[in-house]
This record gives sequence, C-alpha cells and structure tokens, in this order.
Amino acid sequence: MKKQFFTKSGFISITLLAALQAAPAIVSADVSSNVSASSNYLFRGVTQTDGAAAVQGGLDYEHASGFYAGGWGSNVDFGDGTSYELDLYAGFSGSVEELGYDVGYIYYAYPDAPDAIDFGELYG
Repeated sequence: MKKQFFTKSGFISITLLAALQAAPAIVSADVSSNVSASSNYLFRGVTQTDGAAAVQGGLDYEHASGFYAGGWGSNVDFGDGTSYELDLYAGFSGSVEELGYDVGYIYYAYPDAPDAIDFGELYG
C-alpha cells in the first residue's frame, strides 16, 4: 500500500500559510470595475454592433508594483452569429523620473464566433 505524502488537510494548511505570507503584497493592490451603455460600439472607427446599442463592462486589478490585469466585455453584431467580445489584458506601467511608460498585451476573443477571429496585440 502506497503512503500519501500530503493529506488533504496538510495541503490546505500549506496553501493557507502561503496565502497569509503573500497577504501584504496582495493588500497593496486595487480592484475596480466599470459598466457602460452606448448608442454604438466603435472600434478604430468601425461599428462593432451594426449601428446598434452596446452594453459593456470590465474588471481591473492593479498592484502597487505597476502590474495590472483585467477583462472587458461587450455585445457585438457582425451579422454572422457572433454575439459578444471578451478582452483579456495584462501589463506593467510606471515611470522613470518624469518619463511614464505602459507596456502590455491584449487578447480580443470572440468565443461564439463561427470562424477563428480572435487576435492579440502588444502595446506600449
């Protein structure tokens, strides 16, 4: 009979201990959200809702170190059955003396699109 190295309660205890040690780093972070309604969703000058209204919302996490990550969603209408967009992003921002910077990656996903139209971008 094989002996288990970790029991379930031992694993939970180690996980809680690690979380408590990380708590000061997590505490120096902000979480925010946003919701909007608009008469049309334009992306780079092109309607994403076929001229119709859009309801959008997002959730953002920002750490004091400059790291941030989040998600954002909106309804869309491309005339092909695609009904929503989900954007996921992460980056790092800060400043050196008087020069500010922001670098990151954003992934535009259309989970119910009939074709593969997802894409990502680096930004800076």
